[in-house]
Amino acid sequence: MSNIATLSYTNNLRNATLKTSQLNNLNQDIDAANLINISSGTPIYSGDRPVRIEYIGNNNISSTLNIPAKSHAIFEDKIRIFALSGDAYIASNQSILLQGPEIESYLGLPLLDESQITLADESL
Repeated sequence: MSNIATLSYTNNLRNATLKTSQLNNLNQDIDAANLINISSGTPIYSGDRPVRIEYIGNNNISSTLNIPAKSHAIFEDKIRIFALSGDAYIASNQSILLQGPEIESYLGLPLLDESQITLADESL
């Protein structure tokens, strides 16, 4: 587990853009009463708050992992998540581009390594 950057607040975003990976909130699948299969090596991220994951590993034993806020965990083996407390995210293969005030929708979410924030030069 390691620290992950997040946006905590925003100010004048009129000329800002954020390019990053689309994040999938695992709670949406849990809320739909689905087990979530996570491949080995897939990072699971927390945002501004910690998350508790209850899962079944390859050994068919139920386990619990707490991921601190602004962090992530990677499992060596495939797991099946059956319960979550807090918001947990995985990155999709899709990139998104948020502009101006749209960036506020990303407050508290993990900024992954490939994320880019740019500011347009107002003097042009």
